[in-house]
Amino acid sequence: MKKRWGWDVISCSSGVRYIDISEEFELYSIAPDDSIGHLTMDTQNKMIGFQLGVDLYYPVGRWTMEGNLKGSINGNRARGQFRLENGGPFPDFGTLYGNDFSSVRLSTLVEFGYHVSYHISERVKIRGGYEVLWLYGVAAAVEQLRDGTLQVNTGTHAET
Repeated sequence: MKKRWGWDVISCSSGVRYIDISEEFELYSIAPDDSIGHLTMDTQNKMIGFQLGVDLYYPVGRWTMEGNLKGSINGNRARGQFRLENGGPFPDFGTLYGNDFSSVRLSTLVEFGYHVSYHISERVKIRGGYEVLWLYGVAAAVEQLRDGTLQVNTGTHAET
């Protein structure tokens, strides 16, 4: 990442960003007749792309208020699995339903942050604040069962 400073109150950055988001959802159920149901939904997102950002600083004595805004456009290699095993006693679960997907798609990320820091010495500071991330084009496990019913394409949704 490359950072450029201006007047000690603003900096601009550019570079490459890698984001890895994996999600797993698993549910077991047991009926009164000891039949077992097992549902699993897994997704993996591996994103790499170009990022631009700006940081603003407002120093007042030992205190500094900071705000940042960053955005990236990424290529996302998304993968997912959906499995439903239902109806049989353990270990023979009975009916099996499953789908997999793999896709490469465009995704975006916007990051906003606000922080306040107190400088204890020239090289030591205490910092606290908030970060908010917004992601688009990312596969999520809960999106694999969209309306609660099994369909031919259940478990194949690569976007949110």
